[in-house]
Amino acid sequence: MSYLTLPEAAAYINRRSSHKIEPAALLRAGVHGALLISAPFSGFMRNMTYSRNEDVLGLLIIPPRHLLEIELEGETRILGALSLDGGAMYSPQVKRTSQQLVILVSELDRFIPMLCSPLSDDTAQPSVEELPRMQNAWDTEVLSKLQYDANQPGITHRKLAEKHGVSRQMIGKMLVRAKEQLGPVKATAFDGLKVRNRK
Repeated sequence: MSYLTLPEAAAYINRRSSHKIEPAALLRAGVHGALLISAPFSGFMRNMTYSRNEDVLGLLIIPPRHLLEIELEGETRILGALSLDGGAMYSPQVKRTSQQLVILVSELDRFIPMLCSPLSDDTAQPSVEELPRMQNAWDTEVLSKLQYDANQPGITHRKLAEKHGVSRQMIGKMLVRAKEQLGPVKATAFDGLKVRNRK
């Protein structure tokens, strides 16, 4: 089982295809779930599948939400990662950066045809570079909706994080960005009429 770092993986793809791929584009593909990206782990950690602690030495697959945080923030604390066979979920609770990410060569070989082959209706499939960057995806409209959602009764950062598929910390950062870009939420004459959830 051989693997390559993101820069090595980009060079590998560039040698084997006509596409010019950057390491950041591979990370973006991982965020979108088109490419499985792993990181090496070693040590004692919680096996969440079997509810026991185990000594782990090897590669674990990093979920897309953690890859997004690495893309946006440069690092993330890995709360959960899958074994390569998908049979077990571990909770390593360690930080990882993009320099520590690796891709299996077999995964790259599976990914290259996706870049090069046309879709069935003879339209070209977009390359990884054409996928939107997440920083730009949090545009004013999305930030406004997030800010509106955050002010609804009973909404917590946890619920917002689940809805948007990011961590609670990322929701906090995006709400700060929304307040900076859009200003504070303005009260309306109808705010007093909102019905509270009653149990």
